[in-house]
Amino acid sequence: MAEHRLIKFNHAGISTALKQLELSQKTQARIQPDTSDIGIMTQLVDLGELDAAIRFLALGLPAREAIWWSHLTAENTDNKPACPTVENTLKNTADWAKSPSEERRISAKKLTQDMTLSHASAWNAMGTYWSLSNVTSPGQQPGSLMHGQAIANSIISSAESVPTNMTGTKKHFIKQGLYLAMGSNGNIDNNANRPK
Repeated sequence: MAEHRLIKFNHAGISTALKQLELSQKTQARIQPDTSDIGIMTQLVDLGELDAAIRFLALGLPAREAIWWSHLTAENTDNKPACPTVENTLKNTADWAKSPSEERRISAKKLTQDMTLSHASAWNAMGTYWSLSNVTSPGQQPGSLMHGQAIANSIISSAESVPTNMTGTKKHFIKQGLYLAMGSNGNIDNNANRPK
């Protein structure tokens, strides 16, 4: 068994996360699932599967770290030009990542009702709402998979809002996520505002 290096990562859920990536059969055949967490990330990036690498990491990170990662990416891309609803959503998700509460989780859901899911911050708010297992909706039982998928959608949406350097932006965001998974605050450019 390979030694895992990501200290904030659900190692027991690696096989489940890999199944959620919807990789082609050719790519699946090239991924060695018995390798380390960082080894899988490296394989995905080397194969050019950047969206899959983002999804894998978003599914494996604990909720607070995943939401903080998504917040960092959305904060730099989603509020140009300034929009009060986006600003409120970004503040709410950052506050939840720093100090989770049921009030903030419910508020995140309400904020998404005023936005479309074309905003990265709206996906982050949905991920915040779906972050706890006690969430119920008619016909759905949100949990870590829905939470992780929403977070991944937020991060990918943030990267795609920078069309002039989408690949470079995705790689930068992956680096942020890996820093978080290794125990840092993930904020490569500014080490302030770390969720405790």
